Amino acid sequence: CEVPQRTSGKMSLEELVERAAPMQVSVTVFNKLCRNSKVRDIFRDLDVAEEDQTNLFEALDVDGSGTIDIEELFEGIAKLRGDARRSDIVSMSLQIRNLQWSLQELLAIVQLPAPAAHGPPAPQ
Repeated sequence: CEVPQRTSGKMSLEELVERAAPMQVSVTVFNKLCRNSKVRDIFRDLDVAEEDQTNLFEALDVDGSGTIDIEELFEGIAKLRGDARRSDIVSMSLQIRNLQWSLQELLAIVQLPAPAAHGPPAPQ
């Protein structure tokens, strides 16, 4: 994980994000950062609950690559902020229901009898 170097003066947020975009943070580096009290304070200031900070890397690494990029970090933190609202719970419930329906449809397709593998059926 290489930290972007400042050229001179203060860096704008846009410049910081642009320079940080190609960065990839490994689980080892991320966990080391999370042990730092200043980083924990930042998460607290961002309204990320203490219980969400446990196994945070796994929650943020949505593509399962073993690293977190700046986009995964921003999007993941935004989703973890604050308490769950009723709309969050309803949305999750609807997503789970949709997933259940999709799985039922897939199971129905898989359980259909397979066509004969040896060509067309023999005439009778």
